[in-house]
Amino acid sequence: RRRQSGLGRLTPIEYETIMTTSVALTA
Repeated sequence: RRRQSGLGRLTPIEYETIMTTSVALTA
């Protein structure tokens, strides 16, 4: 959950890309 702080610094596009990748890896 510490990564959430780092994600806050990223741009919305980067955040969305990371979230999409995470979902893909989880699935």
